[in-house]
Amino acid sequence: MDRKAFLKRAPLLGIAGGLGFTATACSTTTGTDGGNDVTGDLEILTNAAERECVAIATYTAAAGVLETQAVLDTAIYYRGHHSEHLEIFNNLIVDLNGEPVIESDYEADPRVADVSSEEDAVLLAMSLEIDAAQSYFQDSVTNLTNNSARQAMGSIYSVEVAHFVTLKAALGQQPNITGATFVELSQDFTRF
Repeated sequence: MDRKAFLKRAPLLGIAGGLGFTATACSTTTGTDGGNDVTGDLEILTNAAERECVAIATYTAAAGVLETQAVLDTAIYYRGHHSEHLEIFNNLIVDLNGEPVIESDYEADPRVADVSSEEDAVLLAMSLEIDAAQSYFQDSVTNLTNNSARQAMGSIYSVEVAHFVTLKAALGQQPNITGATFVELSQDFTRF
């Protein structure tokens, strides 16, 4: 490819690069086509579904200390996202012949017992979101072998990052959105 053609396509490569890398980095496994071992994928997806159950329960448990209507509305909205993520992960689990994760079997993160203010609740939510984002990024790029699972987890990763960024802004703090890496995005954040 000549240099001019590459430079014209470079912005498009940057936008699609992450998803393209995610879709091609690992070997594929469908799980329903006979001899492929999907044990690792099932474990990763089950852990992700459990993480979503804990997030749902934590958002619900922490809602009682939220004083600002906008923060409460955001918490309810994000809890809805986590319910949708749980459904996506459960569908993938079932597609790989696994048992879906049941939301009611999980409790809130134990740190919710230490939440006594709206700021505490937001910091705990930020901790859950950034931890999920880091896990989903790693799993979607490196650990999962099933293409559908990698793509779904990669798309959920970006939502978790968006939750973290908007929650940080709700505290009046500016996340490092100009950082060149995921690590820089969460710098200066101390988990609850």
